[in-house]
Amino acid sequence: MTLTQSVVIDNKALGGTQAEGGGISGTEVARIDRSTIAHNKAIASNALVSIASIASGGGLRVPQAAISNSTFSGNTAQALGVAVGGASGDGLSFDEGSIVASTVAGNSATSGGGVQLGNLAEMGSTIVAGNSAPFVGPDRVTLPGTATLGRNLVGNGAGYGGVFVHAVAGDKVVTGAAPIAAKLAALAANGGPTQTRALKPVSPAIDGAGAKPCSTTTDQRGVRRPQRAKCDIGAFERS
Repeated sequence: MTLTQSVVIDNKALGGTQAEGGGISGTEVARIDRSTIAHNKAIASNALVSIASIASGGGLRVPQAAISNSTFSGNTAQALGVAVGGASGDGLSFDEGSIVASTVAGNSATSGGGVQLGNLAEMGSTIVAGNSAPFVGPDRVTLPGTATLGRNLVGNGAGYGGVFVHAVAGDKVVTGAAPIAAKLAALAANGGPTQTRALKPVSPAIDGAGAKPCSTTTDQRGVRRPQRAKCDIGAFERS
């Protein structure tokens, strides 16, 4: 599946013991570019004591993904019922592939509120911040093999998986009581065909992706990168 300059919004995946991919669910590779996945829900609920309900990927759940210049915001994964197994990877969940120059913020799940990434996944120049998970990993759950391509901003790095492997200088990751506030504006029409979350003037993501060349030549809206001497982290390049 290839999704370009598209919006997936206000969808639901409902199940008894299992629900996944509230916005997008698939069994093959998902290629997503310059798109917004927002306010989708994966909700699993059952009344059986012997079987737990499990929900994953409120915004996206696929085995393989290639994501660039895209925004995941306001997605939710919920596991309800008598025996709750858990809900994970609310913004997006994939096992293999990459996400670059994207923004994952304001999502929620039981664990891995922002992202759940597998052993063969990579992330670079991406904001994962301001998500929530009451159990573990407010912003992310990453398996030990998850790799960083560098220059990410992870608001709260606490969670499964420890630090990224193949660590590259430039990541902004904090664990503990003082998470990084990405300082993003609400999802809005900021130019271009899809809504984005703009960087406020004091956002630490500004110039955070280092000197050019940037990871992508334009942002989600089609605005040239960089606008100044250095590139911004996330799907939005501030003028």
